[in-house]
Amino acid sequence: PMVDAAPGGRPWRHVRRQLNRELRRSGHTGGVEEVFSSFDREPLGTASVGQVHRAVLRDSGRVVAVKLQYPDAKRLILSDLGNIHGVLTVLGKKAEANVVKEYRSRMGQEFDYEEEGRTMNAVSSFFGRGGSSGGSNGLGGCFIGGSSSSSAPLAGRRAAITTGIGCALSSGAPAAAARKPSPPQPVTDRNGAGVTETAWLSADHSRAELVLGLDGEPYFLLTETVRPAAGSEGEAAPPTRRLLEYAIKAECTHLGCLVQEDVALLAGPGGFACPCHGSKYDATGAVTRGPAPAPLGIARVTAREPDGALLMSAWEGDDPRRRAAAGGGA
Repeated sequence: PMVDAAPGGRPWRHVRRQLNRELRRSGHTGGVEEVFSSFDREPLGTASVGQVHRAVLRDSGRVVAVKLQYPDAKRLILSDLGNIHGVLTVLGKKAEANVVKEYRSRMGQEFDYEEEGRTMNAVSSFFGRGGSSGGSNGLGGCFIGGSSSSSAPLAGRRAAITTGIGCALSSGAPAAAARKPSPPQPVTDRNGAGVTETAWLSADHSRAELVLGLDGEPYFLLTETVRPAAGSEGEAAPPTRRLLEYAIKAECTHLGCLVQEDVALLAGPGGFACPCHGSKYDATGAVTRGPAPAPLGIARVTAREPDGALLMSAWEGDDPRRRAAAGGGA
């Protein structure tokens, strides 16, 4: 993922040369000056694969993000993964070698910005935001804005110009279409099987277990142990387990990485950690260390009558974690 305000990146002269080459391949012979009225020389973010710059399209005045891939990134990364696969194969670690082989195959797709552009256009069209049909608002993935007769895709695979879905960089870009809250959706386990409350509580699950919930996104289903107080005879009933009313979304609020349980806290209070950029959260999803700017999201968990199938829906109303922190219970 791109790291906000990260140091490094390629110098402007290299960026300009690469972008001009890609633009001219797509028929924009004037290069950067023809397409953009302004182009920030300092990147918004950098990563091992490429970097992103803020720019303004000359014909429409729209603010866009220009994503540039380093020319040698694909060769170096795929070469390294190939070497790792070879070493694992020699060591006889077949399962691990197959994982690396599959990852290398999938990683190769990350470098195809043309395919990324087509995908973004499809998503844009789905939400009624233009897409590849051209026009001044036809700004999906690798398409340059303009009239329908002048819109042309970037021919190269190392540059992408994006606006719209999650990429707009100014208040002047179209606002996201209003969406009605999703209805309750079935919770499934990692194998895609439905989950019932009784079966889940009777199985040996940890207190925070990954499932697929709202909109097919990964969430941590939370279980707690309830220990009844001792009765008048001094004997307490055996402890029971119950599901919390909310599940925690396993998406870091910094850059959207998949968070995992913090192994350093498994034997203690529990918590979550981002393996990419170091953000940490407590067992309720509250931030304990940045750069994450906000708590992990939550969704409501309910059991459907009469079969007890677990459902997940958008949380509406006050955050239950605030009530718990104030002493009002879970």
